[in-house]
Amino acid sequence: MTNLVAVNASTELFETLLQSDSMLEVCRKFLFSDLNDFAHTIFVCSFSDRGLVKIEHSQGKTADEFTPPEDIWKSDFFSEALRGNQYVHKAESLRTLHILPLLHNDLAIGSLILIGERGSEIKDELQSQLRLVQVLGGYFLTQHLESKFRSGGQAAPGDLSSRQLAILEHVCNSLTNAQIATRLHVSLSTVGQELMKIYRYLGVANRNEACAAVRESAQQAKPTDSDEEESSNLSSDSELIR
Repeated sequence: MTNLVAVNASTELFETLLQSDSMLEVCRKFLFSDLNDFAHTIFVCSFSDRGLVKIEHSQGKTADEFTPPEDIWKSDFFSEALRGNQYVHKAESLRTLHILPLLHNDLAIGSLILIGERGSEIKDELQSQLRLVQVLGGYFLTQHLESKFRSGGQAAPGDLSSRQLAILEHVCNSLTNAQIATRLHVSLSTVGQELMKIYRYLGVANRNEACAAVRESAQQAKPTDSDEEESSNLSSDSELIR
């Protein structure tokens, strides 16, 4: 009877997730579902055939404090999961990391990275459903990536905060995080956290890609003849990467 209840609970969760209309909603529902007592933070990552990791979404307690490796093939932890397309967990001194490859046509196109407290483990009843999680997650990730491609790929920097824009400007001028912190009179940790937010917003994985996204946005921006103020603002944005 216990197993039957557990399966029913899993089925209810999956049906709810299938009705979600965004990756954000999927992550939020998963984090706060009754079956999740092992993770407080979730990352959805995509990666290329070359193994380059890009964070597509993150949510939770420590979303701004953990940076997945840029190259999954240089990490034994990631490589172990991807070689067999299997769930793998790693216990650390202060936390436990869980990684689950997300599948599309039986190929790993990304991964879920879940961070929990030290010693946290995925329940047996959920482990029995992990294959379905992999396929469902792969479906949502595929939809998300296709949507980004149709909309032009990367977001423009226009909606970033003034501090984030200042950090991005300094990044494109090749300043280090420490130098940026000194210039803006903020902590080194703040710079790192803001950079992660910038990367996620722009849909990029590193400094070079962030600056390339700004350049592309500036090149595509076309001011209207009827709005001189907007034209001036767009020109100012283009100065960021010069």
